[in-house]
Formats: sequence, C-alpha cells, structure tokens
Amino acid sequence: MHGQSLFAKHTQNIDPEIAKEITLAHEKGAYEKAVEMAHTNAIAKYKKKDYENAITYGLIEILVLEEQGAVSEGYLQALYNLGRFYYLNNNYKAAIDSHEKVVRINFSEETVGRSYFDIGNCYFALGDYFNAVDHYKIAISHIESSGNKRLLIRRSLDLSNRYEQINTPESLRDKLAILQKVQTLSKTEKLSDNDYYALFNSLASYYHNDETFDFERSKYYQLQFLRKATEKNDALNIARSYSNLGNLYSEVKNDSAIFFFEKALTLYGQGEDAVRTYNNLGYHYLKKSQWQDALKITRETLGDNTGLNDSEFMLPAINDIMKRTDKYSVLRSLNIKATAYIKLYQDSKEQGNLNKAMIYLKYADKVIDLLQIESAAQQSKLFWREQASNLYAKAILTSYYLDNNELAFYFNEKNKALLLTESILKNKVIEHIPEVLSERDLSFRKKILLLEEQQENVSLESKTETLTQVVQLKKDYQRFIDSLQTHFPQYDTNLEKKTIVSLQEVQKTLEADMVVVSYVWDANDPFLDISFAISITKTDMTISPIIVNTEVNDMLDSFVLAISRPLETKTDLSSFINLSHTLYLRLFPSEVRRNNFKNKRLVIIPDGYLHMIPFEALITKENEAHYLIQDSEISYTYSMSFLMHNQENKRNSTSKFIGYSPNTFTYTELTPLSKTASEISSIKDIIDGELRLGEKATKDAFLTESGNYEIVHLATHANSGSEPWVAFSDAKLDAKELYTFKTQSDLIVLSACNTSTGVVARGEGVMSLARGFFYAGANSVVSTLWNVSDQAASFIMKDFYKELAAGNSKSESLQAAKLNYLNTHSLSDASPYYWASFVLIGETAATPVKPNFTLGVILLVVFGSMLFFFLLRRKRNQN
Repeated sequence: MHGQSLFAKHTQNIDPEIAKEITLAHEKGAYEKAVEMAHTNAIAKYKKKDYENAITYGLIEILVLEEQGAVSEGYLQALYNLGRFYYLNNNYKAAIDSHEKVVRINFSEETVGRSYFDIGNCYFALGDYFNAVDHYKIAISHIESSGNKRLLIRRSLDLSNRYEQINTPESLRDKLAILQKVQTLSKTEKLSDNDYYALFNSLASYYHNDETFDFERSKYYQLQFLRKATEKNDALNIARSYSNLGNLYSEVKNDSAIFFFEKALTLYGQGEDAVRTYNNLGYHYLKKSQWQDALKITRETLGDNTGLNDSEFMLPAINDIMKRTDKYSVLRSLNIKATAYIKLYQDSKEQGNLNKAMIYLKYADKVIDLLQIESAAQQSKLFWREQASNLYAKAILTSYYLDNNELAFYFNEKNKALLLTESILKNKVIEHIPEVLSERDLSFRKKILLLEEQQENVSLESKTETLTQVVQLKKDYQRFIDSLQTHFPQYDTNLEKKTIVSLQEVQKTLEADMVVVSYVWDANDPFLDISFAISITKTDMTISPIIVNTEVNDMLDSFVLAISRPLETKTDLSSFINLSHTLYLRLFPSEVRRNNFKNKRLVIIPDGYLHMIPFEALITKENEAHYLIQDSEISYTYSMSFLMHNQENKRNSTSKFIGYSPNTFTYTELTPLSKTASEISSIKDIIDGELRLGEKATKDAFLTESGNYEIVHLATHANSGSEPWVAFSDAKLDAKELYTFKTQSDLIVLSACNTSTGVVARGEGVMSLARGFFYAGANSVVSTLWNVSDQAASFIMKDFYKELAAGNSKSESLQAAKLNYLNTHSLSDASPYYWASFVLIGETAATPVKPNFTLGVILLVVFGSMLFFFLLRRKRNQN
C-alpha cells in the first residue's frame, strides 16, 4: 500500500499523458513496459538537463523494479542513474544514499567501484575533501579488481585531479604515484583522447606547485596537452590548456599570462572552468598591483552557474553558493575581491573601499561556517580552517582600518583554535547526556582510531578492506551523532555560534593586573605585510600593527636558534641581548608596552611561527640581561574563547598527584633516562601522591588510572613533528590516542622534550601533545618548546611544586621557579636554553595540592630537636 501511494505521488508530478500510460501498464502488471517508459523518459530529461523530472522518472522506475523483488542489472543501473541525477541537481546527500544502496547490493566489483567513486564526488562537492579521498581509494581498488583497465585509467586520472585541488605534500605524493601507474598501464592499454588530456594536464599541474615547481617540465606537458586538443579541434580542452599556461606564466610574473588567460576565456562559456580562469587572471592582476583590473575580471565569478551576479553587491544566496561543486573557487573569488578593495584603500584612503572589502569578508565567513558543518573528516575541517585563516587575517586588517575593535576581536578569535574550542564544548555537552550514550560515543571514537592504526600496518591487499570498515564505522558514528541531536536538543555539534566569546565577555573576566596579547601573524600572503599585536585589558583594547619583512623573519629564526643552545661566551650573550631586545620591541609595539608589564599577569596568544617563541626570554632593557619573566607572570593559551570555555568544564578528580617516570625502553632505541626518577621522587617529597617508576610506568597504567588525578606529571622521552608521541616503559602513546582519552586533571606536566611543538596548522595552532591533553579534558598543561636539560628541568620542576604547595597560582609558581634558577646560576648556566623551555598553557589559578606530611613531620622533628639542643646549651652557658 505504501509503495502504491508513493507510485501515485510521483506520477502526479510528471506529464499527465505519460503518467497515464505508465500507470495503466503498472495496473495491468506490464511491469517491463512501465519500467522501460520511466527509464526512457528519465534519460531524455537528463539529456535536456531537466534533472528534477529525471529524478521523478528515476524514482518511478525504481519503485516498479522493487515491486518485482529480484535484484537485476537494470535495477542497479536505475539506482546508479538516480544518484547521478541527484548529484547534477546539487542534492548530494540523496545522491550518496542512492549509491550506497548499490554498494550494499554488492553486485560486482565494477558496480561497487563506480558508486564508491560517485560517493566520493558527492563528498568532494560538499567540501568534505578527505572523506571523499577515502571513498576514491576504495573505488580504485574495486575497479582494479574488476579488470576494467579503461575505467581504472579514467578514474585514476580523475583522482589525480582531486589530489591537485587538495594540494598537500601527502596528496602530491599520492598524485605522482597514480600518474606513474597510469603511465605504466598506458603501455598495454590504449588511452582515449580524454585520458591523454587528463594525463598531460595532471603531469603539468604536478610540476606547477610550490613543493615540486619546475617551469620547463610543466610547460612541456601543458604544450603536449594543447597539441593533442588542437589536433582534435576540442575547444573546451584547448581553453583549459590556455588557462593552465596562463597560470604557469603568471607564476613567473610574465605578462604572457594575460594572453593565455584571455584566449581561454574567449573559448569558455559559463562554468566552473571559466570561474577558475577568471580567478587566476584576477590574481595575476593583483600581483601586478592592478587592483581595478582584478575587480573587473572577477565581477561575475560568484554569480556564474547561479543565475545571479554580484554587481552592486547583490551577492548570491549562501544556499546557491553551497550547491556549487567547487567551493574553493568561491572562497578564492571572495579573497581576490577583498584584497583588491583593501589595496585600493591603502592607495586612496577612501573608506568606501573598506566597507566593500568587509562585505566580501563577512560573506566568506558564512561560507566557511557552512563548509565546517558539511565536513565530517577532521582533515577536511583543517583544510578549510587553513583557507579561512588568510581571509580572517584580512578581515582583522580591515577592522583595524575601520577602527572596529569588536569586529577585529571576533575575526581574531575565529582564527584561533576553533576546532579545539568546539571539541571542548562538545565534551561539556556530553556530560549532560546519559552515561551509557557518552560511553558509546567514546567507544565509537576508540574503534575508529584502532581501525585507522590497523590500516597503517596491514598489507596492501588488506588496506582497502580496513579502509572500508573505517568509512562505514564513521558513517555509523555520524548517524549516532544525528540521533543524539534528535533526542537531546542540548547536544548540538554545530557549536560555532556558541564558540566565540565577545570582547565584552572577555574584559569582564580580566582582573586589573592582567594583560592579554594576541598575535595575528600570516606569513604566507604576499599581499599582507602587516601583522598585529592585539592588546586587551579590563578597560581597553589596542590593535598595534607590526611590519613583517625579511629582517623580522630572519630575526625570529636567529632567536629560535640562539635559545636552543647555551650561550657559551660573553660575545654570545651580548649578541643575544641585542637580538632579543630588538625582537621584544618589534613584538610589543609602543602601544602595547604602555600597559607596563611590571608585576602584571601576561597572557600570550601566539600565531604562526610565534608558537615557537618563549616570550619569557625576551630582553626588556637595552644592553642588560633583564628578561620579561623578571617583570611578569607569563602564560599562553590558544584563544580567549578556548580559555573561558575550558575553565567552565567541571572536573571531578578523586586523587591528587601521580607521576610517571620510565627509565628504559626495550621496544625502541630511545636512550635510558637516569635522572628522571630522582626528579619525580623529589616532587613526591614535596607533595603527597603516587609514583610509577621504571617498568611500572606503562602506557596501560597511564591510560587506566591517570584520568582521575588532579595533577599528572610525566618525566620521560617525547617527540614532536607530524605525529607527536610520549614514551612509556612498554610503548609509545601517540597524540592522536589522546582524542579517545578522558582526564579530570587540573594540571598535566610534560617534563619531556618538545611537548609543546609540532606541525603548525594555520588557523588552529600547533598540533602538539599539549593540544591533545586539552582535547582529553585537561585544564592546564606545562609543556616544553625544545630539548630540555635534565638537571635544569629537575631544578625548575622541584621549585615549581614547592610554590604550588605554598598555595601560589600555576603562573606565579612557574615564574618563581624560573627566577630562582636565574638567581642561583650565572654565566652560561643562566642561558634561556636551560630555563625558558617550560611554558604554561591554559588556566593559571592555583591548584590545591596535598603537602607530603611525612616530610613535614621529619622537618618538624629535626627543627624541634635543633631548638631543644640550642635552648639546653644556652641554659648551661648561663649556669
């Protein structure tokens, strides 16, 4: 009955005469005729690009076939066609559903491979690039197993093009491997004209890239592409080749680029290829400082394919933009336009240009928010965060020119660790749903992590099977998340609106002696030579420009090199003092220094390369080794939104302190640690708690018991890089494992090397061990910026805990420990290398600790005994 009602509903939406014929055939049981009519009309509508009606006829065809029960090639083809119709009609999620039905039926390797690839196309159109790539990889494996080499070549070249758009070092390596495989296949399998086009174009684009740039090799392959397209009189591919040649010549600032771009545009009609060419020509004009030409050439880029244009700033509806398959070009158009208007303002000082720039930047902000929602894969989210970072930097610059502090603050917060902050909010929300569901959430994440780890270690033949399991598990997890949002309205993974705190909210929380300095540091945009130090106090906000040039970047490199080793001679010290003081003046412009950091609590929010800088080691006085740490308590955070939301999380630790100190590592070549046990034991003498030393400091012990301790101390080996880890006696704990770990800790102390460093993700910060512990629930983390000296680390950590035991705040305690080190060491031993590596990230307030009463009793007895003998001796002398 339900099928009949659906059938009637769909036939109401098509041509009455055709509906009548199909219905009559259906009623008489002439199912083959009904199917044939629905199929024929679906294809006819598809060819006319009438996708709405193609979908309707496709649904009728499928309903009739499903009534017959048996799975046939015709049924599979109808499902596949319906997925294509939905995709072309910009209904990507419905398209995914259709193709997933084909996959579940598992009729043949080829049909499964085709549908997996189209599912990948849907995710790519949604902007979820890395989820798309997972589906592409599965598709290629199935197609290869099918033996259809022609299809394998075609889809491999399609995937090569997708890798080019993602444009990461990893994707470029995968792209080259695919192209080499296609070249091998071409020795036994004749390539079609389109395959030749795609192969030459992909090879050309591989060598037209920052990582692999080779002008001559790229030009060679591009000319091969052009020659082949010209032979076949293929106007579209001739245009593509001209456009790519224009982009290549633009790279070397050659005006021949304009000739090639204009040749391409005369051949293109409307479409995304044309939009990319307009963007490339617009960007070329930016490089030539021809701002008006850049605006003129990109005027129609947003409206193309939507039936709208952006003349007079009548921007297309966001929903229309989100239907486009090439979201990257949308953001690039917005970036070019905003950049041109900013540059026009800098030349003319006409504020109207700023207002126009802000229109595009705010519009881009909305697009980015939607892309974040559509992206399920974390790597996809990070990709769009990187694209957003440059736009937000321009928005802060525009806000500065407009003298709009609130807007500048908003965009600065959007550009700082947004994904981490959202995860903190999500963790907070999970606490308010039934425990069985929060445990299931954690279980999903652990299973996904386990499968991803297995995928890295399995044979090539098993990789596809494992990746398929990962993809399916992620889909199951997403369905679980969707169900939580349905049954628990408070569980909302779209947390963007709740994430960003306002300037007023921040200032209400600041005390009179606090100064926040947040940096905007985009070194990747040739049109942004200004960075900013944004200074916030309880009553004021100041935005101070910092001119960034080669001199400043060289200065930063020299500073990082200087603090990474002891200052052995007076000459070394003198050079460092001069360098550090000059850098201090650059990083803290006069407007910021007016806050007078003496006896202030300074909160630093770094950006970009500044994440590598220990601000404590900056010299504040000319020709004198007077460090910033001698004036201020210093802490760091990812953003004020992160800090405030993270502080609000309730932590219910049941125990006070636990320390882990392995000394040997039989599973790897790490050197034994001889002094960490004494470091951690000396801490145990100060505060009461538990220790796990040597072989007892296992990974499993840490994961099962440390989550309930208020303070957790790790004295061991660690490593930064793309995959940070910390070592235990029996195994390494990877940073990614912390994303399935839960801690109630107020303070995590990472007394190991490089625990605050890692890959800097633009717009998010450093992907470090410290960040992983915050994701797991930590309130504060003490971590390190370089390889620490064992002896200095032990000295500073012991004093740090003494200060904590005395009831001082975390920032006050770390400052006191460093100052004590400076006051008791001299010459080379007082170099920042020894004491500046430790940094405090997160909340700075005091953490309650339990003094070691055993030590206290011993000291009391000793003191009492000394006092007794002193009084006794005094009495005897009097007698």
